Amino acid sequence: MAKILIVDDDAAVAAIMKAILGSAGHDVTVESHSDLVPKILAKESFDLIISDLFMPHFDGLEMVLQIRKLCKKTPILIVTGGSRYILTGTDELRGITSSAELFGANAILQKPFKSAKLLSTVEDLL
Repeated sequence: MAKILIVDDDAAVAAIMKAILGSAGHDVTVESHSDLVPKILAKESFDLIISDLFMPHFDGLEMVLQIRKLCKKTPILIVTGGSRYILTGTDELRGITSSAELFGANAILQKPFKSAKLLSTVEDLL
């Protein structure tokens, strides 16, 4: 099937996504350090990149920009729980996720999500 890179600093979330996608036959690589992604993409190509929105080093918006510099056509799926913004009770999260699409993300998936939703979104992007 597809070669997928997951970038998420939450090891449990990354492991769950890897298990779901792996069970569907995808070859999945996980990276927890967003600042290493440009080096990885300089050496390897992927059919899809899944990135958390809020991470240390590069956040998801910076990640999208970095990916677009190296991989102009690779689909990008942003996943986010938006915990920083849900607690504030504002619409900032909506603005940030819209910005991710403007910066080049192809889709955004709100955590928590069902495995079927992840799989269907990935299939749509591929």
